[in-house]
Amino acid sequence: MSAGFGKVIDYFALATEQNGLRLKSSLEGCARTVTETAQLCVINARDSGRVYKNPSCVYAITKQGTITIALGKAYGNGFMIHTVVLRTQSGQPPTLTVVGVENEGEDAIQQYTISITVLPRSKAQDPLAALVVPSGASLIECLTTWTAVPVLVVDCNEIVASDIQHGIVNVEARIIATAENVLPTVASGWDIRNDPSQSGTDNNYLSFDIVATKTL
Repeated sequence: MSAGFGKVIDYFALATEQNGLRLKSSLEGCARTVTETAQLCVINARDSGRVYKNPSCVYAITKQGTITIALGKAYGNGFMIHTVVLRTQSGQPPTLTVVGVENEGEDAIQQYTISITVLPRSKAQDPLAALVVPSGASLIECLTTWTAVPVLVVDCNEIVASDIQHGIVNVEARIIATAENVLPTVASGWDIRNDPSQSGTDNNYLSFDIVATKTL
């Protein structure tokens, strides 16, 4: 359900003409239990009963340009961004999903700046050039995820400090091979998280799934 009884809320104040982003949907995303909170982030606290809002927003990309977002920055109304997901695929316009967690309203000491150029077209894109797609193959879907682990310091159920750690970026892709003996791989400087695996057929062509990863 969207936040605010059907209201769509731009928790991170990113939907601007300058950014080329238009807000499509949002979720307040409150963790319901202490266990869920522990799965969301690292908590250094004297009290263990607090749960935290972790809102998310989905944005449409409306124009070509460079999008810059920092993991660890407190955007909007005191929500620190810890995850950004760019989804592109053939036949679907690109979207950007941003996820944060409530904090004390200050930027993290550690920040990871993301700067990407995306075309507002219904095509798969690899803006980080993480993949090597050989001749005779085509990229049909690409999911690029930047993420870090939030750390919250809580005293008497109030957040008094926050930071992020262990930043990584993953590029998950589906590639179809239109020729024989074609195998995609990852670019220099990237680690391959799994060997390209044949995932089936797409319009009678072989399709492969591949994941590239890098530490931020």
